[in-house]
Amino acid sequence: MIYQCESKMSRYFYHNSIHDFVLADHDSVWGEIATNSRNDDNLAQKDSWSHEIMRLQADLIGLDGEIFFEYSIPRLGKRADVILLINGVVIVLEYKVGATYFERQDIEQVWDYTLDLKYFHQRSHDLWIIPVLVATRAHQYSKIPNKSIADITRTDASGRSLERTTNAVLDIIRESEREKQKSICFVTGVPGAGKTLVGLNIAIALFDINKEKGDEEDRSLAVYLSGNGPLVKVLREALSRDAVEQEKAKNPNTKYNKTKAHKAVDSFIMDVYHHRDYVMQMVKKPLKPGEAMEVNPKVASDDGAYWLTEHVDIFDEAQRSWTKDQLCNWLSRKKGIQNFNMSEPEFLTWGLDKKKDWAVIVCLVGGGQEINNGEAGISTWISAINDSFNNWHVYYPRKLVDKEYADGHVEETLSSLPSEQKHPMDELHLAVSQRSFRAENLSNFVKQLLDANIEAAKAQLQILSANYPIVLTRDLNKAKTWLRSKARGSERYGLLVSSQAYRLRPLSIDVRCKPDTVHWFLDDITDIRSSLFLEDVATEFDVQGLELDWAGVVWDGDMIYDPEHLALSARDRKKPELTGDMWTHRSFNGGAWQNIASSMRQMYQINAYRVLLTRARQGMIICVPYGNDDKNIDGSYKDTTRLPIFYDNTYYYLKAIGIKDIDEATEEY
Repeated sequence: MIYQCESKMSRYFYHNSIHDFVLADHDSVWGEIATNSRNDDNLAQKDSWSHEIMRLQADLIGLDGEIFFEYSIPRLGKRADVILLINGVVIVLEYKVGATYFERQDIEQVWDYTLDLKYFHQRSHDLWIIPVLVATRAHQYSKIPNKSIADITRTDASGRSLERTTNAVLDIIRESEREKQKSICFVTGVPGAGKTLVGLNIAIALFDINKEKGDEEDRSLAVYLSGNGPLVKVLREALSRDAVEQEKAKNPNTKYNKTKAHKAVDSFIMDVYHHRDYVMQMVKKPLKPGEAMEVNPKVASDDGAYWLTEHVDIFDEAQRSWTKDQLCNWLSRKKGIQNFNMSEPEFLTWGLDKKKDWAVIVCLVGGGQEINNGEAGISTWISAINDSFNNWHVYYPRKLVDKEYADGHVEETLSSLPSEQKHPMDELHLAVSQRSFRAENLSNFVKQLLDANIEAAKAQLQILSANYPIVLTRDLNKAKTWLRSKARGSERYGLLVSSQAYRLRPLSIDVRCKPDTVHWFLDDITDIRSSLFLEDVATEFDVQGLELDWAGVVWDGDMIYDPEHLALSARDRKKPELTGDMWTHRSFNGGAWQNIASSMRQMYQINAYRVLLTRARQGMIICVPYGNDDKNIDGSYKDTTRLPIFYDNTYYYLKAIGIKDIDEATEEY
């Protein structure tokens, strides 16, 4: 009776022992399922229940166990048709009544149900789970492998943390509205902790609340903003597709307009650059040197209420907002706007500060993730409040005082604010990784790897590797084979490279060919643009804020571990002694590698690899190619841009911290 404690109304529509179910009246079982269904189920659904009951009452005669109809799958928000619990084995049955073939998407569906029960349902952790697809008019059987599924475990700590943080931010929004105050709150977390999901949950929750209100009612609208163009495109498309599928499920005979779905989603998920241009129309021009910015009376009232309809701005990856110099230079060159004197955080806060009653800014912040020139980090947001908007309340997690977020000077920067306006809240930090639910230590491991702390990296890898495989290879084809072998159901995999990886072209990887991120992340293996096809690669700019189940990171010669101290003989590939602790950073210009001297650009490159190495939920393979050994008659290398030492050094460093080559790790992983 492992599942018996579940709440009936929340988890399933019908539950009984198999013995009593077999003897029960067909109509009484059907009636209980229909009664507990919360939806106005269509005729096809009701016929399916009738078919399932009739077949199972005949097929389960003589078996002991339990049966559940319409069992809720924790993460997916969907229900499995039937779950059987027999002798400690969970059997997930998905029926396709009338289907004559076992379609690929249906097989993926039952796999997803199975995997989610294993990952997210605590009572299923130690049980065997078998997925079964039933196509009632098919004439063949499908073979669905069940390899290593019993070894997967997880706790629900990350889900609770996500809910706690989301509720904390919603409470801040409600309090700000009630007290008619302006507030800014910072949400921090490790890579993959779920910051983007918190922001989306808030935006969608407020959208759903307000879409039922009339035009005359006050609407506490929220807009989710990101400077990450690929992320915005993928989120818009994914939510639009989901909206269409939900409508189809509710009304299968009604054609739903996808354009309508896109329009609704586009109203609360926006590119921050377009939003900034929109706010810029509030500004009276031309700007005069040394004078305060004024509101343009032609488009907005003095309080800005006419122009900005939302009360809540949610900035994802807020640490990537632009500095004053970056924004001023860009506006001068691209828009012809002179004498602008604000950073992006200060300007966007200025816009919402014009609201006559209340406003909230939510900054979703990742530490150590600035990857591009002119990104200000979180300190600029804090300085803007302290210097220019000191009537605002500030809500922040104590973690924000860590060096990785604002050089450890948060409290010092906020020194001029009265104590009653500063609100430290532990609930605003997401400590557990939602993305890598089998790898809570992944971000720590990657930090030690990139800091070249060999012993610390070894220790973190030992903790991590039991539930999160990380392997190494020098053969790209082996990396692809490994990725394909790991994915089950609709699990997603793909190849990732640095944006500076210009010398992977001999491996048919060209970073100048940009992927279509919508198709790369959302389409299936039948589309050559999909990540699953393993032809197009994504860089740190394409994947920041997004995720894969399994990632293949291909490491080029743009960042080399300690080449001066790890010299290798070209004639043999013996493991060298590791004596250094640095990286050499390079960019490819004019047909040759050039060293990067700027400490800021070096930091961006480190952070680029930090992004690439933290994109996978479940595991990754790192491919470090061999380089080119070919020589001319005089003994010189034919291709000096792909010398073996550029790759060997990094490969042996990764081995030294404990990452096993795929050929050595086959049995283990």
